Amino acid sequence: MVNAILGTRIQQYRREVGITQAALAREVGISPSYLNLIEWNKRPIAGALLRKIASALNLSPDDLGSMAEERLNATLSEIAHLPSLKDANVERERTSEFIGRFPGWARAMAALAQSEHEATVRAQVLSDRLSNDPYLGAEIHKMLNRMTAIRSVADILVDYSDLPPERRDRFIEIIHEEIRVLSDNGETLATYLDKSVHAEKFLTPADEVEALFDEHGGRFDVIETIAGEISHMLTDLRPLPRRVKARALVDEHLKGPIQR
Repeated sequence: MVNAILGTRIQQYRREVGITQAALAREVGISPSYLNLIEWNKRPIAGALLRKIASALNLSPDDLGSMAEERLNATLSEIAHLPSLKDANVERERTSEFIGRFPGWARAMAALAQSEHEATVRAQVLSDRLSNDPYLGAEIHKMLNRMTAIRSVADILVDYSDLPPERRDRFIEIIHEEIRVLSDNGETLATYLDKSVHAEKFLTPADEVEALFDEHGGRFDVIETIAGEISHMLTDLRPLPRRVKARALVDEHLKGPIQR
């Protein structure tokens, strides 16, 4: 499949630096017509040619097409398939082109979608916590008891208007005290919810993995370095003649070289 991001971005960067198609094609050793096909995403590009074009534009190959942009493509594709957008007639097949031509808008849309996702998950987490957290259940039960007590005392004051002043004052004191305790319970509960929500930097394992990739720009240099070293080691290995293999096995078995 042709990577529609690469061709569009090559065209974008070429125009930004003020190089004509003919000049860039001549520098990288291809025809202007072939470069035109690349820029309009009609031909694939990778390997040496991609590196030549990137060098001619004073860029790295990663600047033209990176894993981060591929993930952005996947994110926007997921957005386009949301049930809420089924009647929007989104041109899903042009997602890569949209990213290449309007990268800022593409990232903004992905960020908005991520914010909505986080808000939805956070609401679900809070809903589950309200249903299952024993501390929350106990605190809410206390608050309901306080409110019931306040209402009962208030009903007495309303229903018995001829109460002696000292008893009326006592009931008012009870209401005042219950309201104070209720307020304290509410503040404690609000603090608990606020701390518990913000303590969870990542709401789901998928969010944690996503953040890890974002932090490293979609690539891990250490892993790529090790992979390159292993690749070179495997490339350097050559089939050994049978006699050499046999001698090596005997040496290993006898723990010493065979005397000729």
